[in-house]
Amino acid sequence: MSAAGASWGVRGEAGRVVGVFLLALAGAAPGWLPGVDGADGAWIELEGGCGRALEAGAPVSFRVGVADDAFVYVFDARDAADLRRLVPAAGSGSVRLAAGEVRRFPADGGVRYVADAREERGVLYLLAARVPLALAPRTTASELRAVLEHLDRDAWRAAACGYRVRQSAQAFLEVRSEPAGLAVWLDGVRLGLTPLSAEVAPGRRRLRLEGPGFTQEQQLSLARGERTRLELRLPAPVAGERVRFDVASRPEGAWVYLDDRYACTAPCRLEPAPGRHALRLEMPGFQVWGRYLTVAPGPQAAGTTALLERAAATLSVTVNVEAELFLDGMPLGRIARGATRTFAVTEGWHELVALAPGREAARERLLILPDDREEIELELDPL
Repeated sequence: MSAAGASWGVRGEAGRVVGVFLLALAGAAPGWLPGVDGADGAWIELEGGCGRALEAGAPVSFRVGVADDAFVYVFDARDAADLRRLVPAAGSGSVRLAAGEVRRFPADGGVRYVADAREERGVLYLLAARVPLALAPRTTASELRAVLEHLDRDAWRAAACGYRVRQSAQAFLEVRSEPAGLAVWLDGVRLGLTPLSAEVAPGRRRLRLEGPGFTQEQQLSLARGERTRLELRLPAPVAGERVRFDVASRPEGAWVYLDDRYACTAPCRLEPAPGRHALRLEMPGFQVWGRYLTVAPGPQAAGTTALLERAAATLSVTVNVEAELFLDGMPLGRIARGATRTFAVTEGWHELVALAPGREAARERLLILPDDREEIELELDPL
């Protein structure tokens, strides 16, 4: 789009949409955001509409449109002293839209905007300019005005879309590590590997982080609706350290799973990284066997022999959220939301437990009879 003869006027169907949005957004933006009142030629809309209540901690998408060719910039404007740029994403190049184009983010621009529970209200602020602008990832309203003062008023347009944040009953935990792949445990429940984002119950919680030759525990105070971020840089592992762990089963031939991944058929030798691991053995016609291992670093040998009990019944389990299953205190591994897992079990009384972060534990005491084909659905309610 050349500067000479370029028009920012409303045109065609796109122009009618722009006009509707400008009416709807009148007064939505605070006065310290430049150029919103009375402008045309650019618009921005949250998915689900402006003025909506966003869930704290939930990812958000939005659409922007321009009436003429323009470079677009989108900021999350919480206050005049902190405008956080969402488009272009940090480290990416300029984003240019053609006349009449509508684009959705994050699908096209790599933006993953997450509503911040600490703020009750906010504004998505769009700048559309004929020329690319030098705008920092974080800036202030006064710094932004200083950049725009060097442009003709006809060379840029602005629009805004206000929103509210609905407070969540849960807390949000993010853990990142370098290198990635650190195991994250919260109150004894394995959440997964870093990088990790999870919705968990608020309160005093015990966090355990494990990796090769590394273990760390700490207490966290997680507040309702707030996001806690942890970042760790681990020391380089000592070269040449290996841990040998021999696994046998009686009878032989059981399938060995380490941290929910098939490893070998017993008897066999594992070489796990130092730290805490979930070990599980399965064999058709026998009750599943499981335990947790704590492996110390160093060139040492250790092992275990699983005594499997013959089973003449089965237990099928379905859960409403992804959870960690336990049978009589033995870890059975993770089960996906809506999935069904079937285990061979012995007759008699059993206790089945499902645990998931941010949810009440589901417990069932079951009487299993010979040749039973028991099916059970566990509901883990939010805390």
